[in-house]
Amino acid sequence: MKTFFTLCIIVLCACPACMRAQTTRLSPKMELFKEYCLKVREGVGSQDIAAIEDCLKEFNQKTYQATGGNFVYNGQTIALMKYDRFYDVDTQASVPMDGHLKFDPAYVDTLLATDLQPIALEEPTLLRNDGYDCKYIHRAIAAGGKCVYKSKGSGPKELFVVAENGGMVNLTVKDPKNKVEVKDVSPSGKPSAEVVWSMPRFSDYNIEVENTSDQDISVIIVTN
Repeated sequence: MKTFFTLCIIVLCACPACMRAQTTRLSPKMELFKEYCLKVREGVGSQDIAAIEDCLKEFNQKTYQATGGNFVYNGQTIALMKYDRFYDVDTQASVPMDGHLKFDPAYVDTLLATDLQPIALEEPTLLRNDGYDCKYIHRAIAAGGKCVYKSKGSGPKELFVVAENGGMVNLTVKDPKNKVEVKDVSPSGKPSAEVVWSMPRFSDYNIEVENTSDQDISVIIVTN
């Protein structure tokens, strides 16, 4: 009987589909961009223009466009690009982005020029011929709603979500082919959520983002 229970425990622990928590952290450039996003969130929420200006003190609009998204932050260059191979799956809870925060440095730079008044600005088309550190996309989710998106890939994967000021989120990623489910959740949600996992086989994976707050919010979804 003892051997049976020991075997069950080993099987459960070895099963990738049972993954609930994680100890692996984001890579340095992903962590750095998340730090930037959280500081922008905080600065916009408190209307602290000086704090937002500090986030962009090394930002150059012309260089950013010319390089296809090289963003200098805290002395380090983060190569950004649009999140490709990203698809909406179940977005009944989606709302328009109008009036919501975008974290793209070019948008935040323009936001400063309008004294933090929401503006309509098309996201830059970040086309790269070289490598990148982070791919991102913005979405907006209704109060208390959940949206499901899909992407595909293989190898070591990282993904984080940051909610705009006042918003809280939960994040779950499901990779059926590799039998992996990872999540970063709490009962009331979190300002940001992140997951790290491995995809030995190329496959689709679903990204579930839940808005646990009582207001419509925008989010930035970022992967490696």
